Amino acid sequence: MNKIIDALKTFFEGQGLSSLLVIIILLLLFIGATKPENFQIYFGFIWRILAHPFKSLRKYSIKSDVEGPCTKALKSIANELPDIDIPALTINWVSEDNLETALKDGKAIVKLKFENNPTKNIVKATTIYVKDAFLKHTKPYINENFRKALDISVTKKILLKIEKNSSNILSIFIDENTSESSDVFERCELIEDIDDNGLFTRILLRELDLFGKKLHGRTIKEEYKRESDEFLRFVNQISIREYDDDTPLAFSKQILKVGIVLVAKEETFINYGIKPYLRRIKLGMSKGIESFYLLARGASVPILKEVSTQLLNTGNFVLINKPKEYFDLKNRSAICYCIRINNDSILSNTLKEIGKAIENKTAIAGVITYVQENYLKIDINGIEGYLRKENLSVIDIQDARRYFKENTYIEAIPIEIQENGIVEFGLRNTKSDPNNILTTQFEIGKRITGKISFIEDSFATVDLGLDKIEGFAFRKDLTYSRYDFLHKLFNLGDEYEFDVLGYNFERGNIRLRLADLKDPWDRIFYAKNSEVEMIICKKAANSFVGEIAEGIEAILPFRELSWSEDDITSLKEQFKLNKKVKCYVDLIDKEKKIVFVTLKHKKENPFIQFSIVNQGKTFDLIVNEVNSYGIVGYIIADKTYNVYVPSYETTWNGSSYTYKVGNKYQVQIIGTDKYNTKLLGSFKPFIKHPLAEFSSSFEIGQVLKRLKVCESNQWGLFYTIKHQNKEIKALLHRRDIADGYIEDCQMLRNVLDDIPLCLALVDLENNRVALSLKDLLSMNTERIENFEYEKTYSGNIIALNKKDYHVLIKGAWVLGKLESNKRYNLGDSVVVRPIAKNSELILTDE
Repeated sequence: MNKIIDALKTFFEGQGLSSLLVIIILLLLFIGATKPENFQIYFGFIWRILAHPFKSLRKYSIKSDVEGPCTKALKSIANELPDIDIPALTINWVSEDNLETALKDGKAIVKLKFENNPTKNIVKATTIYVKDAFLKHTKPYINENFRKALDISVTKKILLKIEKNSSNILSIFIDENTSESSDVFERCELIEDIDDNGLFTRILLRELDLFGKKLHGRTIKEEYKRESDEFLRFVNQISIREYDDDTPLAFSKQILKVGIVLVAKEETFINYGIKPYLRRIKLGMSKGIESFYLLARGASVPILKEVSTQLLNTGNFVLINKPKEYFDLKNRSAICYCIRINNDSILSNTLKEIGKAIENKTAIAGVITYVQENYLKIDINGIEGYLRKENLSVIDIQDARRYFKENTYIEAIPIEIQENGIVEFGLRNTKSDPNNILTTQFEIGKRITGKISFIEDSFATVDLGLDKIEGFAFRKDLTYSRYDFLHKLFNLGDEYEFDVLGYNFERGNIRLRLADLKDPWDRIFYAKNSEVEMIICKKAANSFVGEIAEGIEAILPFRELSWSEDDITSLKEQFKLNKKVKCYVDLIDKEKKIVFVTLKHKKENPFIQFSIVNQGKTFDLIVNEVNSYGIVGYIIADKTYNVYVPSYETTWNGSSYTYKVGNKYQVQIIGTDKYNTKLLGSFKPFIKHPLAEFSSSFEIGQVLKRLKVCESNQWGLFYTIKHQNKEIKALLHRRDIADGYIEDCQMLRNVLDDIPLCLALVDLENNRVALSLKDLLSMNTERIENFEYEKTYSGNIIALNKKDYHVLIKGAWVLGKLESNKRYNLGDSVVVRPIAKNSELILTDE
């Protein structure tokens, strides 16, 4: 678009026109291209200016004054009816009395006698246009009173949308139509009610357009006129219907077939989804309804939007209109969806098939969805059906559950479609009639005898001694084994006992299960280390899979073939499918029904023996793998022994050390890994401990002065100890502060900062340094005697002791017990004086 504008601008400027004039021309061209009706209005204004001194141009001025607003109003109507062709209005001034409208090239050419009054011209032009061009194909098939009422209502609706001089326009129009009969005005009132509720264009006009298209070219009959008049009253009743009104929601006559679906209750959609609405539509479809209008008001509008989305997503329906929310006369928000059946959908074809089957009394296939003693429910491609007990067979069936099972196919004859949209079916004299394929000896659960007549690896058929009926058994109903071949377990012609499971009525066979077939896991007798024989049936990525008995699946992991990697590689190649291997039970997983077996049980584990003999000894190691979990290598003295060094055994404090593949390092043997397939080693003995020098420089119990808090949390405080240009992080745990309750050590961070503490622990193994305030305070108990009763001392609450408080007296570094009725928090400063000096210092704040 921008390229076109630039090209036009360049062209006009090349003709010597000024930039302002070029902009005006481009603006007029843009309006003419995008909003021709507005262009007509502006053009009429220009003609009016030119016509003032030149009366010969007045006709052009009034022509534009009429065509512009009328065309704009018609476009507004067309937006509500996008699927109906509404011709544009064009005026042709004439002098004779023949004022008929001609249709040509999608335009309605209205012949009009010239008058100087534009208002009258607008009313006349619109009236003639509606009479001769609007729904012209429909009007021959509606009665005269309805036709006149329709013309008046449509003309009024168009004139109401003309903004300029609207009051004068409507006054003239009303004056010109006051002489119509009461029958015409009665229908005008019906249409007005419909329009007030937003259904005039959305339902009435759309269906009348379709009505005319269906009848186009047919002989005019009174029955068509009566039908259209009845439809007007039907739509009127729908439009004024309140929530609890009992109004018919379907109109199905010879031509018009319309159904209304009202969406009102939120709980209906929450509890049942679209099923209730789909059922109403199916019922309407069974009655021949072609168009369905889904309506909602107020709070139900969002529900309808979701319902319509789900209905359209089924692929069974086509959306006809472009629904938008609107407000009715009572200012209630509302919306209307128009949908029609997708003729290519399964639902549509199934309903047609059911209709033909009812007419011809033929059978169709369905699936049983529910079985009760007295009836069945079936589904035919989404259409719900049911069968009463008396329609199940020509014989008397006492309990339907003996003959029918859910999720099986059935052949049934539809009898009729009920008012609720459910189809009633019958089985009499069909293939599925139990009388045709069964006697009482084949009831579900009965035990019968039959001979194997055919075997494949997934099923077998059984000869029951009947001409048309045979037995059928799936693999899972013959054995619990996933690997045994059925032809090796069963012989053709051999006789076996079976239990009746059900029937496949579509194929006319009886579903069977081998009698007394029991799950071998219900009586498994293996124990750990039991010797078993496994048949290899499959080679998986990390194991061999097979069975140690029929239905008992076993797994032999590759790592359980041998202790040696070389042996494992060799055995993986030697073991073939169907090979029998003697092995030992390692683990029984009854939940997953798998037995894990091993070949290593009878062989002494060389890694365990090596570990026992060489525990704590040092060997040279060659690294062949480094990963995030640790290091793997082998001992130079004997390459058959792999050693795993976990990452936590490669460092003391998380410091990064570089270990390269192919390099030699010293390793200390400390055990075996959890699978006992590798030695467990450590590099720690050969790494200088970061606390070694610190440990040799200080003694446990030594007082370290002026220690600063560097970190705090709920359960302790961390201090920094500087030693030989290094900073050592040490912990003061709350249990080492004082006896009593300390809720959160972070409340003591300021109180216990820059204080002396005793060194309590240097743990080289765990790389940890611990401090103690309790030890310091214990060293200073003799200082209690130096406190005077007459003096007061400053201190801080560092712990709670039942109803009393522990107070730290800084400087003296003595702990006292404060007896007080006041409430204090951890870290609070207090002023106290001694009241007793026995084994402990007792204080008061009074």
